[in-house]
Amino acid sequence: LNKVDDAIAAYKKAASNDNDYTAPRFLYKAAQLAFLNDKKEEANALFTQLKDKYETSREAMNVDTFIEMTK
Repeated sequence: LNKVDDAIAAYKKAASNDNDYTAPRFLYKAAQLAFLNDKKEEANALFTQLKDKYETSREAMNVDTFIEMTK
């Protein structure tokens, strides 16, 4: 159905609610989707945001690996 950009935008919007439980999940999903679709710059920004804002979340545990992969 090829609506990757719409899906990424939807995840980013859902992550903007600053809920410490759901926001990291949605940021991670948006970043993964961007990464899997060769949008490395966007993925890097999202993974970095996840690390900076939600460093204690489960989703941020291995995020350094993804940040390096998207450089």
